[in-house]
Amino acid sequence: MSDQVESQEAIAIQVGRFLVAEGFVPARSSRVALHTLEFRECLGVLSDHAVRQDSWFFGLIKKHPRRAYLGLLWFWGAVGVKTSNWVFEVHGEENMELAENLARKLASEFGVEVTVYLASEQVNYERFSWED
Repeated sequence: MSDQVESQEAIAIQVGRFLVAEGFVPARSSRVALHTLEFRECLGVLSDHAVRQDSWFFGLIKKHPRRAYLGLLWFWGAVGVKTSNWVFEVHGEENMELAENLARKLASEFGVEVTVYLASEQVNYERFSWED
């Protein structure tokens, strides 16, 4: 019987830190920003700056600004293991170039293959936890 114990940090935590360092915001698949990194099978990616501000009542009342949601990064089969293939589902054709650049950096940093594909032509935006 071996007395060795191996500790690992969940890959989503490692990638979340990397995203923040690269100027992105980790999110849930529901497009809500994560304030605490934790184990996940996938991680949403938000831009770091507000790109849309909704308003109503003739523009007098404004909602919170929202960041663009680039898409969802899947780590299938990656429970802390860096030797798998990841998939980056991109939302919005205009986000493809940014997503491909990010995928190259992720592939280089984590030693994985990242497949990038357009999941939706429509750009999505951040949601807030209090929204239904």
